[in-house]
Amino acid sequence: WIDPANKVTVGYLARKWAEQPGRDSTIHNRKFLASNLGTLGDMPIGTVVSSDITAWRDTLLYGRPWKNNKPLSETSIANLASALSTLFKRAMEDNIIPRVPKFDFSKSTKVKPTRADLITDAELKALIKHAGKDYPRSPARPWLVTMIIVAIGTGMRVSEICGLQVDNIDRLNGKIHVLEQSDRNGDKLVPLKSDSSKREIPTPDFVF
Repeated sequence: WIDPANKVTVGYLARKWAEQPGRDSTIHNRKFLASNLGTLGDMPIGTVVSSDITAWRDTLLYGRPWKNNKPLSETSIANLASALSTLFKRAMEDNIIPRVPKFDFSKSTKVKPTRADLITDAELKALIKHAGKDYPRSPARPWLVTMIIVAIGTGMRVSEICGLQVDNIDRLNGKIHVLEQSDRNGDKLVPLKSDSSKREIPTPDFVF
Protein backbone atom coordinates (compact mmCIF):
# COMPACT_ATOMS: atom_id res chain seq x y z
CA TRP A 1 0.00 0.00 0.00
CA ILE A 2 1.37 3.45 -0.98
CA ASP A 3 0.14 6.59 0.72
CA PRO A 4 -1.58 8.65 -2.03
CA ALA A 5 -1.12 11.81 0.07
CA ASN A 6 2.66 11.68 -0.39
CA LYS A 7 3.51 14.94 -2.20
CA VAL A 8 7.28 14.49 -2.60
CA THR A 9 8.24 16.00 -5.97
CA VAL A 10 10.41 14.70 -8.77
CA GLY A 11 12.71 17.70 -8.34
CA TYR A 12 13.20 17.09 -4.63
CA LEU A 13 14.18 13.46 -5.19
CA ALA A 14 16.52 14.43 -8.05
CA ARG A 15 18.31 17.01 -5.89
CA LYS A 16 18.66 14.59 -2.97
CA TRP A 17 20.04 11.96 -5.37
CA ALA A 18 22.62 14.47 -6.69
CA GLU A 19 23.84 15.05 -3.13
CA GLN A 20 24.75 11.39 -2.64
CA PRO A 21 28.39 10.25 -3.08
CA GLY A 22 29.57 9.02 -6.47
CA ARG A 23 32.04 9.59 -9.28
CA ASP A 24 32.44 13.18 -10.44
CA SER A 25 30.83 12.31 -13.77
CA THR A 26 27.93 10.52 -12.05
CA ILE A 27 27.22 13.46 -9.75
CA HIS A 28 27.45 15.83 -12.71
CA ASN A 29 24.86 13.76 -14.61
CA ARG A 30 22.52 13.75 -11.61
CA LYS A 31 22.81 17.52 -11.23
CA PHE A 32 22.23 17.93 -14.96
CA LEU A 33 18.99 15.96 -14.59
CA ALA A 34 17.88 18.03 -11.59
CA SER A 35 18.47 21.27 -13.53
CA ASN A 36 16.58 20.10 -16.63
CA LEU A 37 13.30 18.80 -15.24
CA GLY A 38 11.29 21.91 -16.07
CA THR A 39 7.68 21.72 -14.87
CA LEU A 40 8.16 18.00 -14.24
CA GLY A 41 10.34 18.90 -11.27
CA ASP A 42 7.41 20.51 -9.41
CA MET A 43 5.08 17.54 -9.87
CA PRO A 44 4.53 15.04 -7.05
CA ILE A 45 6.23 11.92 -8.34
CA GLY A 46 3.14 9.81 -7.62
CA THR A 47 1.05 11.86 -10.05
CA VAL A 48 3.41 11.62 -13.05
CA VAL A 49 2.10 9.58 -15.98
CA SER A 50 3.71 8.55 -19.27
CA SER A 51 2.26 11.51 -21.18
CA ASP A 52 3.95 13.90 -18.72
CA ILE A 53 7.32 12.29 -19.45
CA THR A 54 6.72 12.46 -23.20
CA ALA A 55 5.86 16.16 -22.89
CA TRP A 56 9.07 16.71 -20.90
CA ARG A 57 11.07 14.96 -23.61
CA ASP A 58 9.50 17.15 -26.33
CA THR A 59 10.40 20.26 -24.34
CA LEU A 60 14.02 19.16 -24.18
CA LEU A 61 14.03 18.42 -27.90
CA TYR A 62 12.37 21.58 -29.19
CA GLY A 63 13.54 24.15 -26.67
CA ARG A 64 13.85 24.51 -22.89
CA PRO A 65 12.11 27.67 -21.57
CA TRP A 66 14.48 27.71 -18.58
CA LYS A 67 17.49 27.86 -20.98
CA ASN A 68 16.32 30.54 -23.43
CA ASN A 69 14.58 27.84 -25.51
CA LYS A 70 17.88 26.11 -26.26
CA PRO A 71 17.21 22.43 -27.18
CA LEU A 72 19.27 19.39 -26.29
CA SER A 73 20.64 16.74 -28.62
CA GLU A 74 18.91 13.37 -28.79
CA THR A 75 21.94 11.76 -27.14
CA SER A 76 21.71 14.13 -24.17
CA ILE A 77 17.96 13.54 -23.95
CA ALA A 78 18.46 9.77 -23.99
CA ASN A 79 20.96 10.09 -21.12
CA LEU A 80 18.54 12.26 -19.14
CA ALA A 81 15.69 9.82 -19.76
CA SER A 82 17.82 6.94 -18.52
CA ALA A 83 18.68 8.88 -15.35
CA LEU A 84 15.03 9.83 -14.82
CA SER A 85 13.97 6.20 -15.24
CA THR A 86 16.50 5.20 -12.58
CA LEU A 87 15.15 7.92 -10.28
CA PHE A 88 11.61 6.52 -10.64
CA LYS A 89 12.83 2.97 -9.99
CA ARG A 90 14.55 4.14 -6.82
CA ALA A 91 11.31 5.82 -5.72
CA MET A 92 9.42 2.57 -6.29
CA GLU A 93 11.98 0.58 -4.31
CA ASP A 94 11.59 3.11 -1.48
CA ASN A 95 7.79 2.63 -1.54
CA ILE A 96 7.17 6.21 -2.62
CA ILE A 97 5.32 5.18 -5.81
CA PRO A 98 3.62 1.86 -6.67
CA ARG A 99 4.99 1.61 -10.23
CA VAL A 100 7.21 3.32 -12.81
CA PRO A 101 5.53 5.12 -15.73
CA LYS A 102 6.34 3.92 -19.22
CA PHE A 103 9.31 5.58 -20.92
CA ASP A 104 8.62 5.27 -24.65
CA PHE A 105 11.17 7.33 -26.59
CA SER A 106 11.57 4.85 -29.42
CA LYS A 107 10.25 7.15 -32.16
CA SER A 108 12.80 9.71 -33.23
CA THR A 109 11.54 13.05 -34.53
CA LYS A 110 14.87 14.05 -36.02
CA VAL A 111 16.61 12.77 -39.14
CA LYS A 112 19.49 10.43 -38.37
CA PRO A 113 22.88 11.29 -39.87
CA THR A 114 23.88 9.35 -42.98
CA ARG A 115 27.25 8.38 -44.40
CA ALA A 116 27.13 11.50 -46.58
CA ASP A 117 27.06 13.62 -43.41
CA LEU A 118 30.44 12.30 -42.22
CA ILE A 119 33.43 14.59 -42.50
CA THR A 120 35.68 13.88 -45.50
CA ASP A 121 39.48 13.45 -45.67
CA ALA A 122 39.79 16.83 -47.37
CA GLU A 123 37.74 18.50 -44.63
CA LEU A 124 39.87 16.84 -41.94
CA LYS A 125 43.07 18.11 -43.59
CA ALA A 126 41.59 21.60 -43.81
CA LEU A 127 40.58 21.47 -40.14
CA ILE A 128 44.11 20.50 -39.11
CA LYS A 129 45.65 23.14 -41.37
CA HIS A 130 43.53 26.01 -40.08
CA ALA A 131 43.89 25.00 -36.42
CA GLY A 132 47.65 25.37 -36.83
CA LYS A 133 47.61 28.79 -38.53
CA ASP A 134 47.56 32.29 -37.09
CA TYR A 135 44.56 34.47 -37.88
CA PRO A 136 43.49 37.91 -36.68
CA ARG A 137 41.99 37.48 -33.21
CA SER A 138 42.57 33.72 -33.48
CA PRO A 139 46.12 32.49 -32.78
CA ALA A 140 47.41 29.11 -33.91
CA ARG A 141 46.56 26.20 -31.62
CA PRO A 142 49.21 23.49 -32.03
CA TRP A 143 47.76 21.57 -29.08
CA LEU A 144 44.41 21.41 -30.89
CA VAL A 145 46.14 20.08 -34.03
CA THR A 146 47.60 17.28 -31.95
CA MET A 147 44.26 16.49 -30.33
CA ILE A 148 42.50 16.32 -33.69
CA ILE A 149 45.13 13.95 -35.10
CA VAL A 150 44.99 11.68 -32.04
CA ALA A 151 41.18 11.64 -32.16
CA ILE A 152 41.20 10.74 -35.88
CA GLY A 153 43.81 8.01 -35.52
CA THR A 154 42.62 6.35 -32.31
CA GLY A 155 38.94 7.17 -31.73
CA MET A 156 39.74 8.13 -28.13
CA ARG A 157 37.24 10.23 -26.19
CA VAL A 158 38.09 13.85 -25.46
CA SER A 159 38.52 13.15 -21.74
CA GLU A 160 40.88 10.27 -22.56
CA ILE A 161 42.98 12.43 -24.89
CA CYS A 162 43.17 15.16 -22.23
CA GLY A 163 44.36 12.54 -19.73
CA LEU A 164 46.94 10.92 -22.01
CA GLN A 165 50.37 10.63 -20.35
CA VAL A 166 53.73 10.26 -22.10
CA ASP A 167 54.33 6.93 -20.33
CA ASN A 168 51.19 5.52 -21.97
CA ILE A 169 52.45 6.15 -25.50
CA ASP A 170 54.16 2.97 -26.75
CA ARG A 171 55.68 3.98 -30.06
CA LEU A 172 57.94 0.92 -30.23
CA ASN A 173 54.93 -1.42 -30.40
CA GLY A 174 52.66 1.05 -32.19
CA LYS A 175 50.10 1.33 -29.39
CA ILE A 176 48.53 3.84 -27.03
CA HIS A 177 47.47 2.56 -23.61
CA VAL A 178 44.25 4.13 -22.29
CA LEU A 179 44.50 3.86 -18.51
CA GLU A 180 43.01 7.09 -17.12
CA GLN A 181 41.23 10.26 -18.15
CA SER A 182 40.97 13.92 -17.27
CA ASP A 183 38.15 15.19 -15.10
CA ARG A 184 35.58 17.59 -16.55
CA ASN A 185 37.57 20.67 -15.48
CA GLY A 186 40.89 19.37 -16.78
CA ASP A 187 42.38 19.78 -13.30
CA LYS A 188 43.30 16.20 -12.47
CA LEU A 189 43.41 12.61 -13.65
CA VAL A 190 40.55 10.33 -12.65
CA PRO A 191 39.78 6.63 -13.24
CA LEU A 192 38.06 5.55 -16.42
CA LYS A 193 34.32 4.88 -16.28
CA SER A 194 34.84 1.11 -16.06
CA ASP A 195 37.57 -1.53 -16.21
CA SER A 196 36.47 -2.40 -19.75
CA SER A 197 37.40 1.15 -20.80
CA LYS A 198 41.05 0.30 -20.19
CA ARG A 199 42.50 -0.80 -23.51
CA GLU A 200 45.40 -0.82 -25.93
CA ILE A 201 44.77 0.99 -29.22
CA PRO A 202 46.82 0.04 -32.30
CA THR A 203 47.98 3.43 -33.53
CA PRO A 204 49.07 4.44 -37.06
CA ASP A 205 52.43 6.10 -37.67
CA PHE A 206 50.93 9.47 -38.66
CA VAL A 207 49.59 9.88 -35.11
CA PHE A 208 53.04 9.37 -33.59
